[in-house]
Amino acid sequence: MRHSCFPLLRRLALECVVVFGLVAGGVLATPRAAAAPPAGLAGSGVATVPADAAFFSSALRLKDQVDRFLASNAFARLRGLPAIARGFDSWEEQRDMPGSPVSMALTFLELPENEQAVELLADMVATDTFLYGEPSCIKLVKLVRVLQAAQQAAALAEAEFDGEMLELEEEILEFDDEQGEEMEEEMEEDIEAAVNRLRIIPVRRQVEFELEPRVAIEGMQADALLETLAANLDLVEVPDFVWGFKTGKKEAGQFQLRRLEVLAKLLADMNPDLAGAITRRKVAGGEVLAFTITGTQLPWNEITDSFEDELGGSEELDKVIARLKKLDIVVALGLVGDWVVLSIGDSLDHLDKLVLPGGKGEALIDTPAFAKLIEHADKPLTGISYMSEPFTAAFATSPDDFDPWITATTDMARQADLPDDAADEIGELLQRAAKEVGKRLPRPGAWLAFSFLAKQGYEGYVWDWSRPGRLDGAKPLGLLQHAGPTPLGVAVSRFKNDPELLPAVTGLVRDGWSLVAKYGRPEMDEGDQEKFDAFAERLAPLGGELADIVVKKFVASLADGQVGLVLDAEAASRKPQAALPSAEEPLPLLEPAIVLQLADRKLFVEGLNDFFAWGDKLVAEMRRIDPDSVPEGYRIPEPDKQKIDGGTVWSFPVPDAGLDDQIRPAIGVGDTAAVFALVPGHAARLLPAARLETAAKLSTFAEPLAAAAAIDVVALIDAVEPWVVYLTRYGCVMAATGQVDPDSQLTAADETPEATEALEHARVVLEVARCLKTAVAETAAKDEANVTHWQNLIEDLPKP
Repeated sequence: MRHSCFPLLRRLALECVVVFGLVAGGVLATPRAAAAPPAGLAGSGVATVPADAAFFSSALRLKDQVDRFLASNAFARLRGLPAIARGFDSWEEQRDMPGSPVSMALTFLELPENEQAVELLADMVATDTFLYGEPSCIKLVKLVRVLQAAQQAAALAEAEFDGEMLELEEEILEFDDEQGEEMEEEMEEDIEAAVNRLRIIPVRRQVEFELEPRVAIEGMQADALLETLAANLDLVEVPDFVWGFKTGKKEAGQFQLRRLEVLAKLLADMNPDLAGAITRRKVAGGEVLAFTITGTQLPWNEITDSFEDELGGSEELDKVIARLKKLDIVVALGLVGDWVVLSIGDSLDHLDKLVLPGGKGEALIDTPAFAKLIEHADKPLTGISYMSEPFTAAFATSPDDFDPWITATTDMARQADLPDDAADEIGELLQRAAKEVGKRLPRPGAWLAFSFLAKQGYEGYVWDWSRPGRLDGAKPLGLLQHAGPTPLGVAVSRFKNDPELLPAVTGLVRDGWSLVAKYGRPEMDEGDQEKFDAFAERLAPLGGELADIVVKKFVASLADGQVGLVLDAEAASRKPQAALPSAEEPLPLLEPAIVLQLADRKLFVEGLNDFFAWGDKLVAEMRRIDPDSVPEGYRIPEPDKQKIDGGTVWSFPVPDAGLDDQIRPAIGVGDTAAVFALVPGHAARLLPAARLETAAKLSTFAEPLAAAAAIDVVALIDAVEPWVVYLTRYGCVMAATGQVDPDSQLTAADETPEATEALEHARVVLEVARCLKTAVAETAAKDEANVTHWQNLIEDLPKP
């Protein structure tokens, strides 16, 4: 889900590179004189693209960013790596060798017209590039989604059919060939009935059934996709995309366009079918070279012939082909204003909508959402991304998405050997479940993201107008005080309380179980009925007890809604597991933990006690049902208890796992927080409240927030690097001997020369990666949106 702490971690991991992102945006508006954009955005892509764009994405100041990196000490360090140095030496050698591919390529590029083309390409990506899609792209997304739903429904039908046919096949295989053939003839009606029961999608199916354990349904998914296409012809449209590249070398662009026109027409004239397909057209005050392919020019007969066995002769195929023949594909390349544009669509009409300086029409930057960007227009922007509300809605899950699955499941139940009322009751239960899910789905909204260069690193904002959100940003996130002072990473969110969720889930589970008892049990044989009755008598009531513990104890004690993930690596071991060889130096143990904010410590502890008691009941009842299901004398082991400053830690040994003694599941409970960890010492460190120091230079997280995340990249790399060395040495020994003695110790002597050089390169790469020091992200509720502000800190390596 977009409104959780997990996307924050994902964003932090991606911040070490320039943010590009897929984007979009726009709201239809009446054409008017374009408002003057702020000085920092005048003439930019976001001020050129029309307001009704479905999505938009731009990359800014690429040359500036690349030049900064190439001038850095970090790049110089990478440049000095032996392998890279050898690569440059080889390039120099090839460049100076007459007749070599490199020498010939460079000679070709040194021609004045080609040198000009290279300079033009470099200029095109230097300052501002964008990609945007017209509203027709929304139709493409919708079409892809309905096709996916049809394919999944067909796959469900295939799986159900396979099960039916394999049961019949197993019966036939119990006899010899002659008896099997006779039985197959007798079962023809049963086989046909199995096919008819699967007519969830009314399409033609070819069925193959032999005495071998093999069943095939040819063309079911293809037919499903074809029927779906035929039923959604209004969505079958060529989407319009435009790539824009800002350039200050317009004369060079015009010259290269003329060169391309001559070459393109020469190639087109070789094919009579393409005669006249390439034309020069005027659009938006500029000129483009357009290449048009009409729908009737494509070899549809050859395409349909290749699917003749599966689809040939169907009415749906004729409808789809007739629709496709009406579509044109137009590819255009040219100069419009200060932009080199590459367009793909069904025409060039959308290019006339581009908003050029002094022109008419509303640009994307004039839409309300971009008021947030204008506030930062004075910043050195590096990327802008946008998705319009209709575009996000096309991707979002809606209650209607469940209808095909409900219909498919209900139809299968109706065709099965069940009482008449079974399908109706199953459908009603599924409708209730879909309604509960639908009530909790957010309404899609527009989405805007942008980034810019900060004093040391990058900074950016993400605005998400999807509502209502599940995050609660009314108060500061106090749980950050239970992440330890210097974790490798932490992410905390506060979720709104939903008191109706668990009762609704338990009600659905209870009613689902009743349907199984009502309609499923009579279909079982006597032995299975006995097992079912035993389960219903002894184990099913325990499900109700567990639900009561969860709702009345755990949910109530965690009413604050804060939950966090913490990653640390303070524990270390030379031998993490008994079957592994020892490391020369201690290996950091990555320590993940889940942290919860307690609203009622006493109630939470009562819930834990009730849960452990419930576990003992479960073991006892399973043994009564089947004495062999649980080893004799086994019971859930008592945890080790440790009193510490700030609370109590219970840890659970993992016998026969061979793990280092430090690694054992643990639960820590303090006055205001509970911790679930894999290392008891980690739980003990997180219980006492402490000020978070990780990324403290970037944020104190003191204001009201819905979510926050921080990562110490340097410390994370420090924890990973010893494992890179250890695993490399392990691989060297394994490759040399085929096995690794668990009583041995891996040292530098185990490295091959190639591995030693590879580790040298890895150390340098990790050293450069440490230039990204820390990163943070904070999400707050502002102006009917969830707003995420992220930052990172980058420092160059010292001069050698």
